[in-house]
Amino acid sequence: MEISNRSSGTTVADIATEDLARAVAAALQTRTGREPSFVDLHGHGHAKARVQIGYLLGSADLGRPDVELDDPASARQSSIRVLAAESGLRFSALLRGPVSLGGLLERTGYPAVPSPAASDPGTDPYVEGGHITRRHGSIDGRQMSAVQIEMAYPELCGSPTARARCADALAEAPFT
Repeated sequence: MEISNRSSGTTVADIATEDLARAVAAALQTRTGREPSFVDLHGHGHAKARVQIGYLLGSADLGRPDVELDDPASARQSSIRVLAAESGLRFSALLRGPVSLGGLLERTGYPAVPSPAASDPGTDPYVEGGHITRRHGSIDGRQMSAVQIEMAYPELCGSPTARARCADALAEAPFT
């Protein structure tokens, strides 16, 4: 079956994203001995070379103070509702604290948003998550949490060597 080209929404190509996704899948399999069943990975060309992590929360949501984000209603509006309930962490810490995905990526040398260094995107373009994150994430009572990862190309993953390093960082981040 062939997928037709989009005629609306984002219509630019994600350069080398398939190569990066395959490298992440291989790195996760090496790390865990298991094949990943869901990786929503894209490339972006925004001016800031950082990883954008989408939880179905917009810039205004991420810009709220921790005390507001920690209200259980915030987690219920995200694609990581189940993870938030099971993690034992405050929701704000799960989104942008030291053990958040953004925090773990920062420790491996990849600037990210949200993260401890960039709690929200401010006025910069930001991808909050899309169809796959909404369809498969735990926002609507589903049991699997999901995130959309947007990598800056070519700055972070433009060469085969950079993609391999990035894949290792993405595979390692949840375990550090």
